[in-house]
Amino acid sequence: MIIRHEGGEDVTLASVDREKYPMILHEKLVSSWRREMLEQLRRDYDSYKEEIK
Repeated sequence: MIIRHEGGEDVTLASVDREKYPMILHEKLVSSWRREMLEQLRRDYDSYKEEIK
């Protein structure tokens, strides 16, 4: 899985025993999770906006 990141590399490489492997940074995963949560909140708000008032 590759998550594009503005202003940085698409794939971050980590060295293990002198070999380089692609890794996803924690902040990219958190950003992805945050976007998903915001999408769910928007859907729920549209469904329940009369009750939220």
